[in-house]
Amino acid sequence: MDTLIQLITAHQVIAYFVIANLIGLTLMAFDKIFAKAKLPRIPEKTFYILGFLGGFLGIWIGVFTFRHKTQKDAFLGPLGLATLLSILALIFLFKRIL
Repeated sequence: MDTLIQLITAHQVIAYFVIANLIGLTLMAFDKIFAKAKLPRIPEKTFYILGFLGGFLGIWIGVFTFRHKTQKDAFLGPLGLATLLSILALIFLFKRIL
């Protein structure tokens, strides 16, 4: 595991983080469009997983930009937990690679 972490650079982590957050923001936009059009929605589990994998900032920006799921505590609570776990993982990773 240490060898794999040593191969990862800070630039790669930042690029991954940016891409994950762009995906999160885009999915929130599409889910808002789907909700208004009464089309099948993106499962909340998808947002939790993506949030845990680093896309939490894009999802949170989508929540407030599109005013989507802002009143849904059942969504915001687990998303907050995914955000916290992702931040802790990022801190751990950056401590290992810097």
